[in-house]
Amino acid sequence: MKLDQIFSQMQFNALGFNEHFLRSLLYGLIELGGIGIASLNQKITATRINYFLFNMRWASQIHDKLDLSVTITQL
Repeated sequence: MKLDQIFSQMQFNALGFNEHFLRSLLYGLIELGGIGIASLNQKITATRINYFLFNMRWASQIHDKLDLSVTITQL
């Protein structure tokens, strides 16, 4: 993803790392020796899950549509 590459480069510059720093160390789990910074894809996925759960908790028109969609697809 092009946007993820640009965002990664901005993160490297902000943290003071050069362009040859391993991405696996930057995004790796702290328990495995990484720094533990979430990638852009992880942040987007977390935001979507939070939005979905927020809308499923409150009765609204969006809730009704999501509930119907989940029922139809049997998730």
